[in-house]
Amino acid sequence: MFELGLEQWSHLATIAMAIAAILALPLAVWQVRKSRIFQQEASSVDVYTEFLKLAFDHPEFLEVKLSDRDLKNLILNGSKEKFGRYEVYFDLMIVTFEHLIIETPNSEGTKSYIRSYLEGHRDYLCSSRFQTSFSSQMRSPLKEYVSELCDEWRRASAKGTKSKLKLVA
Repeated sequence: MFELGLEQWSHLATIAMAIAAILALPLAVWQVRKSRIFQQEASSVDVYTEFLKLAFDHPEFLEVKLSDRDLKNLILNGSKEKFGRYEVYFDLMIVTFEHLIIETPNSEGTKSYIRSYLEGHRDYLCSSRFQTSFSSQMRSPLKEYVSELCDEWRRASAKGTKSKLKLVA
């Protein structure tokens, strides 16, 4: 019969450990991916929750009309402070929508939801202040959508019609 000495057992143990490590690698990769997805989803939920709290606390920011004069002087309802707060609200709204698009890139419900909010911010969203100072910081596909939406709103405004642009993620 074939007997193994201590040295042979040591070699076999080393080989068995190497095989176990190779077999465990796909599981480790899967766990890391799942963890990242979970963290991203949790982050999106946190951002969305914060946005909803802010929207609830500041209903005056749900739909904001700004004149060219307001935008030039950075005022909202005669107040520079309120304009500053509106910009923070708007920034959180954009970050929230970027997260939503990443989480649900092909969801028509998400696209419709985003559009409904953006329509209430058309004056600021399509202003030269936003376009030159902030739009470059937005991520795709929201950045492209905002650009297309502003173009369509301008054309619709010139014709006196409503726009029907859809978000393509």
